[in-house]
Amino acid sequence: MKEETNFEFKLGCLCIAIVATAILAAGIVPIIGNAATYIGAHYGTPLLVLFFLTLGIMPLGALLFVVARWGISIGHGIVDMLVRLDQQRLAHRRLHYDPIGNPEIPIDESGRPVALLPPGNSPVVSVPHTYAPHLVYRDSSIRAQEEPQKFPSPAPASLHIPGFAESLRAGLIGPGQREVLLCYELGRNDEGLLTGELTPYRDKLENNCTMFLGGASKSGKSTLMTHLAAQEAMMDALFYLIDPHLSHPDKSIARRLEPLAHAFILPPAMTDADIYAVLSHAKAEAEARLQGKETGLSGRPLVFIVDEVLNLFGRAQRQPGNKAIQQLYRHLALFMRDLGTQYNKFDVNGIFASQYVTKDAFRLPGGGHVDFRDGCQSQGLLRLPPNQAQAMRLLPSGELRGMRALPTGHGYLGFSSGDVIRMAFGNVTAQDIEQIGRMLAPSPLSTRQFATGTFPEPAGTRSKPTIGDDSERTAQPTYLRPHPSEVVTGNLQEAMSQPKELVQQGTEKVQRVKPKQFTPAQEMEFMQRYSKVPDIKKCLGAMGLGIGTYYACAAQVVERRRLRRA
Repeated sequence: MKEETNFEFKLGCLCIAIVATAILAAGIVPIIGNAATYIGAHYGTPLLVLFFLTLGIMPLGALLFVVARWGISIGHGIVDMLVRLDQQRLAHRRLHYDPIGNPEIPIDESGRPVALLPPGNSPVVSVPHTYAPHLVYRDSSIRAQEEPQKFPSPAPASLHIPGFAESLRAGLIGPGQREVLLCYELGRNDEGLLTGELTPYRDKLENNCTMFLGGASKSGKSTLMTHLAAQEAMMDALFYLIDPHLSHPDKSIARRLEPLAHAFILPPAMTDADIYAVLSHAKAEAEARLQGKETGLSGRPLVFIVDEVLNLFGRAQRQPGNKAIQQLYRHLALFMRDLGTQYNKFDVNGIFASQYVTKDAFRLPGGGHVDFRDGCQSQGLLRLPPNQAQAMRLLPSGELRGMRALPTGHGYLGFSSGDVIRMAFGNVTAQDIEQIGRMLAPSPLSTRQFATGTFPEPAGTRSKPTIGDDSERTAQPTYLRPHPSEVVTGNLQEAMSQPKELVQQGTEKVQRVKPKQFTPAQEMEFMQRYSKVPDIKKCLGAMGLGIGTYYACAAQVVERRRLRRA
């Protein structure tokens, strides 16, 4: 209101000044005319021109003074007046916005909708190519409302992985199983994030007959080896074991499998001499199967387990001048490679584990390197430094960065088909292995178990002969005796003297364990179980009887009683 009053006052002053100037000019003009006549007659034309010019400039100066004093304020007032009039004209077409900030469609003066171009689409203004407008879109359709809400990926350590006992109760493993439960596959979405879903990964033994495991200490290698060995034992397998940590109560894979020791073909090997004995016997048995010869182990799967491969090849690397040692571990590497390329077709399998997985870690002095890793059908990677995991060439670079942070029992498993899965496995307790051990038959080579808890006196100082030529497979093996400094006091099994004769038998037939007969009560219980589940191995396992010991008797009962076969 105050602004309008000031504007009217200024406008009135301007009008008064203009009227006064006009009156003055009208009164002075006659006087000027008379004076001009007089001056013109006496002073001439130049003075008259100067006089009229001066009189003409005076009103102009007054006008300029008024404009300089009040003209700017008057101009601002006129502009403000025009702006207010324009705002009042457009007030009825003001844009309104919805709750999420989107404007309503504007309407022009004629009532027609006006299309607004978003920033960056103007044909006049040049916008940089990096401009990215933030557009908000809300889909109100039924389909959008039915989409499930996305939850953050669970941490691997928070997932519950079923243990051996849980898998046994669920029927995923057990006596008579025909497939191996390798692990549990962790479900992942398109972005590679865990979804929390677990899928049991089962496959036939011949498709995963040899496996190489790489993982740092306490990453779960021994647990996974125990998990697989216990299942293979329930599939009637027998074992060769090479365990450099046999004397350690917690780190030894042989001690973990001690309840299955009656399925050990020979006592677990730790020293170079014992390793040579186990290797020679395993090679002789594999060659016999390759040539179609029958042995005391025919018809049963064999598993050649080598733990801490890095430790074994380190022995050869620390003794480059010892030719016998070099030849021993070169033959071991060749046999491990052949398990995955030719012997696996004859039910001779292998499980190998190491803390390092690079090629240089297994390189032997003198250029005798044999890469046994490539012969394995399955390759597992547990927690490892990224540079070690990269050496296996299983994972993309994005997965390698998280290898060091994997929880115990988590990793990746690659197959000969080229598939790689994110996997995990549960815990295996000593009670689990003891339960499995009570179901199994002993090895045909022994009538007692090779207990790892009792140790004889050391063999003493012996001479160190050379290893026989690998090409002379039919020759009797010459044992590699340990150097006196390599003899570990009190760390050999009580039955170390027994396998010496067994190894010398080579491919000769060995007397099998005499099968046992049912008692009348056992036969009745077996018939009742078989009528419900017509599977001899499952029935014997449920009864807690050794499959190898009672299988022949059970088969006779099925034939004699003419029971329904599976």
